[in-house]
Amino acid sequence: MKRIFAIDSTSESCSVALYDESATYSRSHAVSRGHGDAILQMMRQLLHETGYTKNSIDVLAFGR
Repeated sequence: MKRIFAIDSTSESCSVALYDESATYSRSHAVSRGHGDAILQMMRQLLHETGYTKNSIDVLAFGR
């Protein structure tokens, strides 16, 4: 089973999503500054909620 973690911080809002073949989980937050802190917090939340660890992620995708 592939687990894909996606990160996007290319606009005024930032978002993360986790796909695991059975469901997609996502979070987004509107921030004008501090995208890095917001992204890290949302990543931690999704990993905690799904029970996955950073080592169980197969693919990391991000926007440019």
